[in-house]
Amino acid sequence: EYMGTFMLRASLIQHLFTRVIPLPLPIDHPKRRTSCFWTSHPIRYETQADILHLLRLLCRHFACSVLSLKVTRSFDAARILTMACMATIADAVMRKKAVDIPCTLR
Repeated sequence: EYMGTFMLRASLIQHLFTRVIPLPLPIDHPKRRTSCFWTSHPIRYETQADILHLLRLLCRHFACSVLSLKVTRSFDAARILTMACMATIADAVMRKKAVDIPCTLR
């Protein structure tokens, strides 16, 4: 496989999570319930499960891509930051109580 696809995939996922998708507000933020994209709207269990499944797939693609590339200090920082963004979103989705079938993992 052409090595450029690894860089393209890694940079696409990095851009998506660090620039496009909004990150959740902190738990103690005063406007979290009204202004946070991830907590201000009700969510169904099906949607919650789909988001977590897609996050898992994106994490796997990102890990596969970045582990196939040469590591530099700045790229290492970008890898850590991107995975932290994914983990933060997964945490916000897991903490959200589904309106139809509450999650049993809490």
